[in-house]
Amino acid sequence: MLKNLFLLSHIPNITIPGNNGKPYLTRWWLFWKDRAFGNIFLHKFHQSDLDTDPEDGSLLLHSHKWISLSFIVYGGYIEERRNPDNSISVKTVKPFRFNYLPANTIHRVELLKDAAWTIFITGKRDKNNDWYFWNRTTFKKIPWQTKPGAIA
Repeated sequence: MLKNLFLLSHIPNITIPGNNGKPYLTRWWLFWKDRAFGNIFLHKFHQSDLDTDPEDGSLLLHSHKWISLSFIVYGGYIEERRNPDNSISVKTVKPFRFNYLPANTIHRVELLKDAAWTIFITGKRDKNNDWYFWNRTTFKKIPWQTKPGAIA
């Protein structure tokens, strides 16, 4: 789906690799690439979030620095989201549904199909917070810069 659209080849984009060396996410900037007031992206998830903690092998969740709204166009995913008490909530987000992520949401996604396409709208980036990974077992924060291949 959408992979052969001629228009996409003319929109600024980046493909972020996963920790297995294969494409994880391709991001097209649809508006406000400079991030001054927010962004509108088209995202293609090529694979689920597979980041693990090298110390214990736990699947890691990651933070978001902004308020955002995701509209699922194709595929969908299962989202694991950290609650204030460090428990994990799980929900399925199917196509043609919205998923609201408050600022500082910590989550991970597991794809329902071979790919997921979303329109991802963000608010202004919070410069006082930095991205990080979070270990669900030890509850520790892992700076994104310490994870090989992680891109902010």
